[in-house]
Amino acid sequence: MCLLHHRCGSDALGGERMMVKHCIFQPGDGTCYDIVCVDDPYGGVLVIWPNQSTWRYHEGDQLKFLHGVNNEWTRKAIWNYLEERREFPPIQEEE
Repeated sequence: MCLLHHRCGSDALGGERMMVKHCIFQPGDGTCYDIVCVDDPYGGVLVIWPNQSTWRYHEGDQLKFLHGVNNEWTRKAIWNYLEERREFPPIQEEE
């Protein structure tokens, strides 16, 4: 379930707008993931599982561990979730 899907203004940070997604999902193994995905200005998408780990996702290519707890089960669960949901609902632009 994707709870939040919008663009955040970031005029104070250079005028760019960033994509933010907040998703909660269960891969079927009893674990519940509550992740936040944010466009990474260096490429890809930063995937944050608060208090657990941070990853960089490149659609169709890789999910790279950045810091926190490096767990292969977590990597597979997040990768599979993001790859299955490449198409998110349209974004409502702020006026």
